[in-house]
Amino acid sequence: MVMFRRSAWELVRVLLLVALGLTGGAVFAQADVPASPTLTVYQDLDEHDGQYLTISVGHTFDDVWKPAADVTMSVDLAASLAWGSRKHNHFYYGPGSGWTDATVSLGLPPTSNPRN
Repeated sequence: MVMFRRSAWELVRVLLLVALGLTGGAVFAQADVPASPTLTVYQDLDEHDGQYLTISVGHTFDDVWKPAADVTMSVDLAASLAWGSRKHNHFYYGPGSGWTDATVSLGLPPTSNPRN
């Protein structure tokens, strides 16, 4: 039996390089836990060689209201913050690194459950 051994950091480095090549410069990390935290790292490869990071959380509360016999409503809550490096922010906004965006959203998606 042949064992292929690599350090954890080497594996992470290879995965990041593959992700950068396949996703056009973005790396995605997401955990399947309450609030679904997501960290997204963008690395520019052409224009400014800067970085842009977003961190977000969101949660769906299913079937919180039933306005009709065959319709249910859920509540989607989400929030995010974004940070840009000095090179990124200078290219898009002006000098300086730091926080660039903050969002909060609320969604009320209806679901139809037709009777059979």
